[in-house]
Amino acid sequence: MKRPTWATVAGVLGIISAGAGTLGSAQMVMMAGPAAQQRRAYGVLDQAVGSFTKPTGRPDDEFALVNETLRDFSLAMGRMTTPAWFPTWCIAGGVVGMFVAGALLVAASALLQMKRWAIVLFYCTAGLDIAWSLAKLAVISGTSSLVSMATPAWALPAIVIDVALLVVVAMGDKAAFRGGQPPHTGEGYV
Repeated sequence: MKRPTWATVAGVLGIISAGAGTLGSAQMVMMAGPAAQQRRAYGVLDQAVGSFTKPTGRPDDEFALVNETLRDFSLAMGRMTTPAWFPTWCIAGGVVGMFVAGALLVAASALLQMKRWAIVLFYCTAGLDIAWSLAKLAVISGTSSLVSMATPAWALPAIVIDVALLVVVAMGDKAAFRGGQPPHTGEGYV
């Protein structure tokens, strides 16, 4: 039987979404290094505040302004530093994200191949991808790190795309996936 257009659209867009999820997860794994580096840099900045001595011949108010500016900058950046657990989260979250994207890739490919189990697997993996994106947003909302600010940029579109794909799959005629057989009504069972 010919593959329905909705299955082709959902399969191709699912593969594209899985590819984007894989790239985003790889980026998340690589974010662990900059997150740890940011934490160390702000620690050094905190140590530097107040450690400068006034050079001879310089006015007191000029030196006070430099120290005050450095202290204010340190306080502002200290609020935006990554928590100690964040680099570990980046690695673990990136690996989990790659597995979720891989599952979505398998489900989208199965849709294109018109496997009987493809629709159920697609529902499960798209739902899992939505849940994973919401989990990433929940974790990131607990940090104010500059490094973590990119996460909503990939999590929010992933949710929108997955919901749209779920609607397309749910509304499509699934007769082609049953091998042309009408849906079973339950007759003949005790």
